[in-house]
Amino acid sequence: MAVKIQHGYAPAKINWFLRVLHKRKDGYHNIDTVMQTVSLFDELTVTLTGGEDTMEIVDELGNRIESIPTDKSNLVFKAAGALGVKGVHVRLVKRIPSCAGMGGGSSDAACALKIFNSLFELGHSNKELEKIALTIGSDVPFFINGGIQRVVGKGEVCCGYKAREYELVVIKPSCGINTGEAYRYIDSIPRNSATSSEHFMKEYSEGRYSFAYAINEFELPALAMNNEIEGAMNVLKGKGASHVCLAGSGSCVFGVFEGADIADAVFFELKNCGYEVYRAKTTS
Repeated sequence: MAVKIQHGYAPAKINWFLRVLHKRKDGYHNIDTVMQTVSLFDELTVTLTGGEDTMEIVDELGNRIESIPTDKSNLVFKAAGALGVKGVHVRLVKRIPSCAGMGGGSSDAACALKIFNSLFELGHSNKELEKIALTIGSDVPFFINGGIQRVVGKGEVCCGYKAREYELVVIKPSCGINTGEAYRYIDSIPRNSATSSEHFMKEYSEGRYSFAYAINEFELPALAMNNEIEGAMNVLKGKGASHVCLAGSGSCVFGVFEGADIADAVFFELKNCGYEVYRAKTTS
């Protein structure tokens, strides 16, 4: 009998807009955010074995990554549990930086949901998978379809938009951000902004490169908690980025550049200077 195996790609994301609203009774926060997938991918290969669930995580050279758990706490296995499936071996090639605000773990979980749904012939629609994904994590539903979408509440996908392509350079500082501490920081300070994601989407739909309404309320705690972030933002601004923003809750920072040639040059210059830097573009 032929071995059943399936391959998939899990893209990273950026948050163009992110407001943290009130804390919910279940401990989560309501949010209003616009996320878009980018051309930086993890790679999953799932093989049906019929035995114990196993997982290996490697870098793109095939070297094992020991810092990411491969037990049932991994969101990929939480995805398997949410669908009630077992007996799989998962090989995960990590390219998305970890603990960086780019949604790598959530995207891996969403990719796994789609692969498991196909391999086990479960027949769930993408809308049904989004509901299941919300039981795994707040960012996971977005990655079922990707592109550019508004996400509200705990993580419910509200609507999608027509995607535009922007050239990005991403810097990852050496230290990460504790998301729980960042939320506590936000809860401790007064905030009265009336800006909503609709303001940003008007700018985006007009094809602007400099965004007055592309706010991220995690920037304030991130700057307070990690002194490398301001430096990374200033580096990108100094290299001519038309817009610089924190990716998600951080610690990655991305800059938008008007042209692939310029972005390529900045990427190679920063890489040669020793920065942990990534080159990407937004995707639909």
